[in-house]
Amino acid sequence: MLFIRQSFFSQEYKKRYILVFGFILFFYVISYFLTDVEANIVNLIYWPVSYIISLFILGLMVPDLFMKGLSLNPRSRTFYHLIIALFGGVLHMLSTDILTVLLERLLQLPEHYTLSELPDKWFNEWPTLFHAFIWYFAYLGILYLIYYREMYLRERHQNKELKTQLSSAKVKTLSTELNPHFLFNAMNGITMQIRKGKNDQAVGGLVSLSQMLRSVLNTKDDVLISLEAELELLDQYIALEKRRFGDKLCINITCPEGLHYYSIPKLLLQPIVENSFKHGVSQILGEAEIKLIFKKEDDRLLIQIFNTTHHKMDWHTVNSKGIGLSNTVERLSRIYHTDYSFQVRQNQSQILVEITIPLQV
Repeated sequence: MLFIRQSFFSQEYKKRYILVFGFILFFYVISYFLTDVEANIVNLIYWPVSYIISLFILGLMVPDLFMKGLSLNPRSRTFYHLIIALFGGVLHMLSTDILTVLLERLLQLPEHYTLSELPDKWFNEWPTLFHAFIWYFAYLGILYLIYYREMYLRERHQNKELKTQLSSAKVKTLSTELNPHFLFNAMNGITMQIRKGKNDQAVGGLVSLSQMLRSVLNTKDDVLISLEAELELLDQYIALEKRRFGDKLCINITCPEGLHYYSIPKLLLQPIVENSFKHGVSQILGEAEIKLIFKKEDDRLLIQIFNTTHHKMDWHTVNSKGIGLSNTVERLSRIYHTDYSFQVRQNQSQILVEITIPLQV
Protein backbone atom coordinates (compact mmCIF):
# COMPACT_ATOMS: atom_id res chain seq x y z
CA MET A 1 0.00 0.00 0.00
CA LEU A 2 3.03 2.27 -0.02
CA PHE A 3 2.15 3.83 -3.37
CA ILE A 4 -1.38 4.65 -2.07
CA ARG A 5 0.04 6.27 1.06
CA GLN A 6 2.48 8.32 -1.02
CA SER A 7 -0.35 9.38 -3.33
CA PHE A 8 -2.78 10.35 -0.55
CA PHE A 9 -0.27 12.17 1.62
CA SER A 10 1.78 13.79 -1.10
CA GLN A 11 2.11 17.56 -1.17
CA GLU A 12 -0.12 17.69 -4.25
CA TYR A 13 -2.90 15.76 -2.48
CA LYS A 14 -2.68 17.99 0.60
CA LYS A 15 -2.89 21.12 -1.53
CA ARG A 16 -5.97 19.83 -3.34
CA TYR A 17 -7.59 18.80 -0.06
CA ILE A 18 -7.08 22.25 1.46
CA LEU A 19 -8.25 23.96 -1.73
CA VAL A 20 -11.49 21.96 -1.79
CA PHE A 21 -12.36 22.84 1.80
CA GLY A 22 -11.21 26.41 1.30
CA PHE A 23 -13.56 26.71 -1.66
CA ILE A 24 -16.48 25.21 0.29
CA LEU A 25 -15.92 27.59 3.19
CA PHE A 26 -15.48 30.56 0.85
CA PHE A 27 -18.70 29.65 -0.96
CA TYR A 28 -20.70 29.57 2.28
CA VAL A 29 -19.18 32.81 3.60
CA ILE A 30 -19.92 34.65 0.35
CA SER A 31 -23.48 33.30 0.29
CA TYR A 32 -24.00 34.66 3.79
CA PHE A 33 -22.56 38.05 2.91
CA LEU A 34 -24.89 38.30 -0.09
CA THR A 35 -27.88 38.26 2.27
CA ASP A 36 -28.10 40.12 5.61
CA VAL A 37 -24.46 40.92 6.38
CA GLU A 38 -24.87 42.34 9.88
CA ALA A 39 -27.06 39.53 11.11
CA ASN A 40 -24.99 36.81 9.53
CA ILE A 41 -21.54 37.92 10.73
CA VAL A 42 -22.66 36.95 14.22
CA ASN A 43 -23.86 33.56 12.96
CA LEU A 44 -20.80 32.86 10.79
CA ILE A 45 -18.85 31.00 13.47
CA TYR A 46 -21.90 28.93 14.41
CA TRP A 47 -22.44 28.07 10.75
CA PRO A 48 -20.55 27.20 8.60
CA VAL A 49 -17.05 27.95 9.97
CA SER A 50 -17.03 25.54 12.93
CA TYR A 51 -18.80 22.84 10.93
CA ILE A 52 -16.32 22.92 8.05
CA ILE A 53 -13.19 23.26 10.22
CA SER A 54 -14.27 20.22 12.24
CA LEU A 55 -15.01 18.28 9.06
CA PHE A 56 -11.63 19.28 7.62
CA ILE A 57 -9.72 18.02 10.69
CA LEU A 58 -11.62 14.73 10.86
CA GLY A 59 -11.16 14.27 7.12
CA LEU A 60 -7.39 14.09 7.56
CA MET A 61 -7.84 10.72 9.27
CA VAL A 62 -9.99 9.17 6.53
CA PRO A 63 -7.16 8.03 4.17
CA ASP A 64 -5.50 6.08 7.01
CA LEU A 65 -8.81 4.47 7.96
CA PHE A 66 -9.48 3.72 4.30
CA MET A 67 -6.14 1.92 3.86
CA LYS A 68 -6.65 -0.17 6.99
CA GLY A 69 -10.03 -1.22 5.65
CA LEU A 70 -8.48 -2.52 2.40
CA SER A 71 -7.00 -5.51 4.22
CA LEU A 72 -10.48 -6.72 5.31
CA ASN A 73 -12.84 -8.97 3.40
CA PRO A 74 -15.86 -7.23 1.77
CA ARG A 75 -18.35 -8.05 4.58
CA SER A 76 -16.00 -6.99 7.37
CA ARG A 77 -15.03 -3.90 5.39
CA THR A 78 -18.68 -2.81 5.11
CA PHE A 79 -19.24 -3.25 8.85
CA TYR A 80 -15.92 -1.47 9.55
CA HIS A 81 -16.89 1.60 7.51
CA LEU A 82 -20.39 1.76 9.05
CA ILE A 83 -18.86 1.82 12.56
CA ILE A 84 -16.31 4.46 11.50
CA ALA A 85 -19.06 6.57 9.91
CA LEU A 86 -21.17 6.39 13.11
CA PHE A 87 -18.20 7.17 15.33
CA GLY A 88 -17.12 9.96 12.97
CA GLY A 89 -20.62 11.43 13.05
CA VAL A 90 -20.55 11.61 16.83
CA LEU A 91 -17.07 13.16 16.82
CA HIS A 92 -18.10 15.66 14.18
CA MET A 93 -21.19 16.77 16.11
CA LEU A 94 -19.27 17.09 19.41
CA SER A 95 -16.25 18.85 17.93
CA THR A 96 -18.37 21.28 15.86
CA ASP A 97 -20.40 22.46 18.85
CA ILE A 98 -17.43 22.67 21.23
CA LEU A 99 -15.40 24.56 18.60
CA THR A 100 -18.30 26.98 18.14
CA VAL A 101 -18.38 27.83 21.84
CA LEU A 102 -14.60 28.26 22.03
CA LEU A 103 -14.38 30.46 18.90
CA GLU A 104 -17.29 32.66 19.96
CA ARG A 105 -15.69 33.20 23.36
CA LEU A 106 -12.28 33.85 21.79
CA LEU A 107 -13.73 36.42 19.37
CA GLN A 108 -16.11 37.80 22.02
CA LEU A 109 -19.20 37.16 19.91
CA PRO A 110 -22.69 36.48 21.29
CA GLU A 111 -22.88 32.78 22.23
CA HIS A 112 -25.54 30.58 20.71
CA TYR A 113 -25.25 28.15 23.64
CA THR A 114 -22.99 27.41 26.57
CA LEU A 115 -20.95 24.30 27.26
CA SER A 116 -23.45 23.20 29.91
CA GLU A 117 -26.26 23.33 27.35
CA LEU A 118 -24.49 21.03 24.87
CA PRO A 119 -25.84 17.68 26.19
CA ASP A 120 -29.44 18.81 25.68
CA LYS A 121 -28.55 20.18 22.22
CA TRP A 122 -26.95 16.88 21.20
CA PHE A 123 -29.96 14.92 22.44
CA ASN A 124 -32.36 17.07 20.41
CA GLU A 125 -30.20 17.30 17.27
CA TRP A 126 -28.99 13.68 16.96
CA PRO A 127 -30.18 13.43 13.28
CA THR A 128 -27.21 15.68 12.38
CA LEU A 129 -25.12 12.51 12.80
CA PHE A 130 -26.22 11.57 9.29
CA HIS A 131 -24.42 14.63 7.91
CA ALA A 132 -21.12 12.99 8.79
CA PHE A 133 -22.39 9.70 7.29
CA ILE A 134 -22.85 11.45 3.97
CA TRP A 135 -19.47 13.18 4.15
CA TYR A 136 -17.63 9.99 5.15
CA PHE A 137 -19.03 7.88 2.33
CA ALA A 138 -18.39 10.73 -0.10
CA TYR A 139 -14.77 10.57 1.07
CA LEU A 140 -14.72 6.81 0.54
CA GLY A 141 -16.06 7.18 -2.99
CA ILE A 142 -13.31 9.66 -3.86
CA LEU A 143 -10.61 7.52 -2.23
CA TYR A 144 -11.77 4.38 -4.05
CA LEU A 145 -11.62 6.30 -7.34
CA ILE A 146 -8.06 7.37 -6.52
CA TYR A 147 -7.17 3.85 -5.38
CA TYR A 148 -8.41 2.10 -8.52
CA ARG A 149 -6.87 4.79 -10.72
CA GLU A 150 -3.51 4.25 -8.97
CA MET A 151 -3.86 0.49 -9.35
CA TYR A 152 -4.63 0.85 -13.04
CA LEU A 153 -1.73 3.24 -13.67
CA ARG A 154 0.64 1.07 -11.64
CA GLU A 155 -0.36 -2.09 -13.49
CA ARG A 156 -0.04 -0.35 -16.83
CA HIS A 157 3.40 0.97 -15.84
CA GLN A 158 4.49 -2.50 -14.70
CA ASN A 159 3.25 -4.06 -17.93
CA LYS A 160 5.10 -1.42 -19.93
CA GLU A 161 8.28 -1.99 -17.92
CA LEU A 162 7.95 -5.75 -18.29
CA LYS A 163 7.43 -5.42 -22.02
CA THR A 164 10.50 -3.16 -22.27
CA GLN A 165 12.58 -5.56 -20.18
CA LEU A 166 11.50 -8.54 -22.27
CA SER A 167 12.26 -6.66 -25.46
CA SER A 168 15.66 -5.56 -24.12
CA ALA A 169 16.42 -9.11 -22.99
CA LYS A 170 15.50 -10.40 -26.46
CA VAL A 171 17.77 -7.81 -28.11
CA LYS A 172 20.65 -8.84 -25.84
CA THR A 173 19.95 -12.49 -26.63
CA LEU A 174 20.09 -11.71 -30.33
CA SER A 175 23.37 -9.83 -29.83
CA THR A 176 24.94 -12.74 -27.93
CA GLU A 177 23.71 -15.05 -30.70
CA LEU A 178 25.39 -12.82 -33.27
CA ASN A 179 28.79 -12.87 -31.53
CA PRO A 180 29.35 -16.66 -31.87
CA HIS A 181 28.12 -16.44 -35.46
CA PHE A 182 30.72 -13.80 -36.29
CA LEU A 183 33.38 -15.61 -34.26
CA PHE A 184 32.77 -18.85 -36.15
CA ASN A 185 33.19 -17.11 -39.54
CA ALA A 186 36.32 -15.23 -38.41
CA MET A 187 37.97 -18.35 -36.96
CA ASN A 188 37.10 -20.28 -40.11
CA GLY A 189 38.91 -17.63 -42.19
CA ILE A 190 42.00 -17.79 -39.93
CA THR A 191 41.97 -21.58 -40.12
CA MET A 192 42.03 -21.40 -43.93
CA GLN A 193 45.06 -19.06 -43.78
CA ILE A 194 46.91 -21.53 -41.57
CA ARG A 195 46.12 -24.39 -43.94
CA LYS A 196 47.50 -22.35 -46.83
CA GLY A 197 50.70 -21.71 -44.85
CA LYS A 198 49.99 -17.98 -44.42
CA ASN A 199 50.98 -18.04 -40.77
CA ASP A 200 51.87 -14.33 -40.51
CA GLN A 201 48.46 -13.37 -41.82
CA ALA A 202 46.81 -15.83 -39.43
CA VAL A 203 48.67 -14.35 -36.43
CA GLY A 204 47.71 -10.83 -37.52
CA GLY A 205 44.12 -12.00 -37.93
CA LEU A 206 44.08 -13.41 -34.39
CA VAL A 207 45.39 -10.09 -33.05
CA SER A 208 42.67 -8.15 -34.89
CA LEU A 209 40.05 -10.64 -33.74
CA SER A 210 41.12 -10.38 -30.09
CA GLN A 211 40.98 -6.58 -30.27
CA MET A 212 37.49 -6.67 -31.69
CA LEU A 213 36.27 -9.22 -29.13
CA ARG A 214 37.69 -7.06 -26.32
CA SER A 215 35.76 -4.08 -27.67
CA VAL A 216 32.57 -6.14 -27.92
CA LEU A 217 32.95 -7.44 -24.35
CA ASN A 218 33.51 -3.91 -23.03
CA THR A 219 30.03 -3.01 -24.29
CA LYS A 220 28.38 -6.40 -23.67
CA ASP A 221 25.42 -4.90 -21.75
CA ASP A 222 24.81 -2.05 -24.19
CA VAL A 223 21.99 -2.35 -26.69
CA LEU A 224 22.88 1.00 -28.30
CA ILE A 225 26.33 2.51 -28.73
CA SER A 226 27.57 5.66 -30.43
CA LEU A 227 28.15 5.61 -34.17
CA GLU A 228 31.78 6.43 -33.45
CA ALA A 229 32.15 3.29 -31.28
CA GLU A 230 30.34 1.20 -33.90
CA LEU A 231 32.72 2.42 -36.62
CA GLU A 232 35.69 1.50 -34.41
CA LEU A 233 34.31 -2.04 -34.12
CA LEU A 234 33.82 -2.09 -37.88
CA ASP A 235 37.40 -0.90 -38.49
CA GLN A 236 38.70 -3.81 -36.39
CA TYR A 237 36.59 -6.24 -38.39
CA ILE A 238 37.70 -4.72 -41.72
CA ALA A 239 41.34 -4.99 -40.60
CA LEU A 240 40.69 -8.70 -40.10
CA GLU A 241 39.22 -9.12 -43.58
CA LYS A 242 41.90 -7.03 -45.29
CA ARG A 243 44.45 -9.65 -44.30
CA ARG A 244 42.48 -12.09 -46.43
CA PHE A 245 41.82 -9.94 -49.49
CA GLY A 246 44.84 -7.57 -49.47
CA ASP A 247 44.98 -5.00 -52.29
CA LYS A 248 41.91 -6.48 -53.90
CA LEU A 249 39.73 -4.66 -51.38
CA CYS A 250 38.80 -0.96 -51.46
CA ILE A 251 36.66 0.42 -48.62
CA ASN A 252 35.31 3.99 -48.40
CA ILE A 253 33.41 5.36 -45.38
CA THR A 254 31.70 8.75 -45.58
CA CYS A 255 30.40 10.01 -42.24
CA PRO A 256 29.96 13.73 -41.41
CA GLU A 257 31.57 14.71 -38.09
CA GLY A 258 28.29 15.72 -36.47
CA LEU A 259 26.83 12.20 -36.74
CA HIS A 260 29.46 10.41 -34.63
CA TYR A 261 27.65 11.07 -31.35
CA TYR A 262 24.29 9.56 -32.34
CA SER A 263 23.40 6.07 -31.11
CA ILE A 264 22.79 2.99 -33.21
CA PRO A 265 22.33 -0.70 -32.30
CA LYS A 266 25.61 -2.38 -31.44
CA LEU A 267 27.03 -4.55 -34.24
CA LEU A 268 24.47 -3.27 -36.72
CA LEU A 269 27.02 -2.71 -39.49
CA GLN A 270 29.33 -5.71 -39.05
CA PRO A 271 26.96 -8.50 -40.24
CA ILE A 272 25.96 -6.44 -43.30
CA VAL A 273 29.59 -5.72 -44.22
CA GLU A 274 30.40 -9.38 -43.53
CA ASN A 275 27.66 -10.32 -45.99
CA SER A 276 29.24 -7.94 -48.51
CA PHE A 277 32.52 -9.82 -48.18
CA LYS A 278 30.85 -13.20 -48.42
CA HIS A 279 28.54 -12.53 -51.37
CA GLY A 280 30.30 -9.66 -53.04
CA VAL A 281 34.06 -9.32 -52.57
CA SER A 282 34.80 -13.06 -52.47
CA GLN A 283 32.95 -13.57 -55.80
CA ILE A 284 35.00 -10.96 -57.74
CA LEU A 285 38.32 -11.85 -59.27
CA GLY A 286 39.50 -8.26 -59.65
CA GLU A 287 39.26 -5.24 -57.35
CA ALA A 288 36.15 -5.06 -55.19
CA GLU A 289 34.67 -2.05 -53.46
CA ILE A 290 32.56 -1.53 -50.33
CA LYS A 291 31.15 1.92 -49.53
CA LEU A 292 29.41 3.08 -46.37
CA ILE A 293 27.59 6.42 -46.45
CA PHE A 294 25.90 8.05 -43.43
CA LYS A 295 23.46 10.93 -43.84
CA LYS A 296 21.17 12.95 -41.63
CA GLU A 297 17.71 13.40 -43.11
CA ASP A 298 15.51 15.53 -40.84
CA ASP A 299 15.28 13.57 -37.59
CA ARG A 300 16.50 10.28 -39.07
CA LEU A 301 19.82 8.59 -39.75
CA LEU A 302 20.23 7.09 -43.22
CA ILE A 303 22.85 4.34 -43.63
CA GLN A 304 23.77 3.11 -47.11
CA ILE A 305 26.11 0.17 -47.67
CA PHE A 306 27.19 -0.55 -51.26
CA ASN A 307 29.30 -3.39 -52.52
CA THR A 308 30.22 -4.54 -56.01
CA THR A 309 29.22 -8.07 -56.94
CA HIS A 310 28.84 -10.47 -59.84
CA HIS A 311 26.74 -12.81 -57.77
CA LYS A 312 22.95 -12.86 -57.78
CA MET A 313 21.56 -13.77 -54.36
CA ASP A 314 18.27 -14.06 -52.49
CA TRP A 315 17.79 -11.14 -50.07
CA HIS A 316 14.68 -12.28 -48.22
CA THR A 317 16.43 -11.60 -44.93
CA VAL A 318 13.58 -12.26 -42.54
CA ASN A 319 13.02 -15.80 -43.80
CA SER A 320 16.70 -16.44 -44.43
CA LYS A 321 18.31 -19.46 -42.81
CA GLY A 322 21.45 -17.39 -42.17
CA ILE A 323 21.79 -15.73 -38.77
CA GLY A 324 23.44 -12.39 -39.64
CA LEU A 325 20.86 -10.45 -41.64
CA SER A 326 17.69 -11.98 -40.18
CA ASN A 327 19.14 -11.30 -36.73
CA THR A 328 19.82 -7.68 -37.71
CA VAL A 329 16.27 -7.12 -38.97
CA GLU A 330 14.77 -8.66 -35.82
CA ARG A 331 16.96 -6.51 -33.56
CA LEU A 332 15.86 -3.39 -35.44
CA SER A 333 12.24 -4.45 -35.00
CA ARG A 334 12.71 -5.07 -31.26
CA ILE A 335 14.41 -1.72 -30.66
CA TYR A 336 12.45 0.58 -32.98
CA HIS A 337 9.23 -1.45 -33.47
CA THR A 338 7.94 -0.11 -36.82
CA ASP A 339 9.93 3.13 -36.76
CA TYR A 340 12.72 1.92 -39.07
CA SER A 341 13.28 0.68 -42.60
CA PHE A 342 15.58 -2.01 -44.00
CA GLN A 343 15.75 -2.24 -47.78
CA VAL A 344 17.98 -4.11 -50.19
CA ARG A 345 18.38 -3.35 -53.89
CA GLN A 346 20.56 -5.16 -56.40
CA ASN A 347 21.51 -4.79 -60.04
CA GLN A 348 24.04 -6.68 -62.14
CA SER A 349 27.11 -5.06 -60.58
CA GLN A 350 26.10 -3.64 -57.22
CA ILE A 351 24.13 -4.35 -54.04
CA LEU A 352 22.75 -1.58 -51.85
CA VAL A 353 21.58 -2.11 -48.26
CA GLU A 354 19.74 0.95 -46.95
CA ILE A 355 18.76 1.36 -43.29
CA THR A 356 16.82 4.27 -41.77
CA ILE A 357 16.49 4.68 -38.00
CA PRO A 358 15.51 7.57 -35.70
CA LEU A 359 18.24 9.97 -34.61
CA GLN A 360 18.89 9.63 -30.89
CA VAL A 361 21.83 10.52 -28.70
